[in-house]
Amino acid sequence: MSINEVNALTVTAPHERLSSKYRFISSGEFAADMQSNGWDLVNTFLPRSKNGLGKHAMRFRSKDERFKLPNGDFLEIVVLNSHDGTTAFRLSLGIYRLVCSNGLVVGKDVVPPVSIRHVGYAASYVKTAIATLLAQVETIKNTVDKLQSTQLTIEQYTAFINLALQVRGLKPHSVNAEQLHIPRREEDNGITAWVVLNRIQEYAIQGFKYVDLTEHEVKTARRITGPAAQLQLNQRLFDGMVKIAA
Repeated sequence: MSINEVNALTVTAPHERLSSKYRFISSGEFAADMQSNGWDLVNTFLPRSKNGLGKHAMRFRSKDERFKLPNGDFLEIVVLNSHDGTTAFRLSLGIYRLVCSNGLVVGKDVVPPVSIRHVGYAASYVKTAIATLLAQVETIKNTVDKLQSTQLTIEQYTAFINLALQVRGLKPHSVNAEQLHIPRREEDNGITAWVVLNRIQEYAIQGFKYVDLTEHEVKTARRITGPAAQLQLNQRLFDGMVKIAA
């Protein structure tokens, strides 16, 4: 992804409208502190901006084998930040899926995100935040294992499809979204909770076509481009699948 000359990683001060109580947390400095703790910046979501102050996301990955899932996927730390007061500085656990370069985010009900308040920042906060998240590694491994071994019933599958449509702002009984049932790749075949979660999550973010049964027209659910919106959708789908497959 190309980014502007001014981007969130190079910004050195917050938006001028913020009060003196607001303390700037440099995303560039944070990325350096993460690297010193063994977590490399592997992906960024820096929407085009004239000043680089808006919401942006970063994904970090460790080479430590302890954070590799049994299926070969990797645990990541996903960070959401802004320099204009539009969002808290928040760390969540993510999962990088090798077969499609797809990035899930673990639901808030499974592992609550960790926030760092914009009232001051120190490198020690990074180590504490990482430790808080990684204390839940076994919880994530057990959750993924459960999802991989659970074959959804037709009722469960339908419930999750309906949830995904609702998350995208659609009324399930008013649309026909056949595209959601079509795997993009061989690894997405099947009806295990894990496969279905990954398949539908990708469509939900990247966009899909559907038939509006009220207006009898083919429409498109557009790609979700905002980092905060993507993060929220990810978490809602993950939490939803965990509950449905329980």
